[in-house]
Amino acid sequence: MKKYFYVSIVSLCLHATIFGQHVGDATSSSKNTLKDLVNATSQIYDAMIRRDRKAVDRYLSENFLETDATCTLRDKVWNLDNLLGVDETLTYQIEEPLVREHGNTALLFYVWNVEHGVKGKVGRSILRVTDTFVKTGNGWMLVASHRTKLNDKQDLWNQLTNGIRCKAP
Repeated sequence: MKKYFYVSIVSLCLHATIFGQHVGDATSSSKNTLKDLVNATSQIYDAMIRRDRKAVDRYLSENFLETDATCTLRDKVWNLDNLLGVDETLTYQIEEPLVREHGNTALLFYVWNVEHGVKGKVGRSILRVTDTFVKTGNGWMLVASHRTKLNDKQDLWNQLTNGIRCKAP
C-alpha cells in the first residue's frame, strides 16, 4: 500500500511540475510569444483589409485550415482568393488574448471584436477565436483557426447568411 502511495505522490508532483511549466503563470517566454502572436495576427488582418495577397500568404502555412462562424471549413487557397469575403470595410480589435505554448507550437485564444460594412450596411460581430501557430525559421506561421460567434443581435454576417448555424453531423 505504501509503495503505491509514494508512486502516486511522485507521479502527481511530476505531473504538476510539467503541467505548471506549460499552462501555469505566464513566463517571460510566453509573454514574448503572446506579443509575437498578437502582432502576427494583427498583420494578417491588416493585410486582409488591404487585400494584400502576398502578405497574407507569408503568414498562412501551406496546409492552413479554418472553421468560420458558420462551421464552414476553408483552406489557404480559398482565403487568398476571397480576402475579406463580402466585406467592403473592416475594423477590428483583438481582446483578452491568451497564449499556451508547447515547443514550437502555440495556441492563441482571443475575442475578435469586428465592425464590417457590406453594401452600405454596417454590422458588428464578436467572435471567440482559437489560432494554432507553428514556429518556423521564418517566424510564426498560422496553421489553423477556429471562430465561434459570441453575439447574434445586429450581426451583419447573420443577416447576410440568413442565420446559417452550425449543424451536428
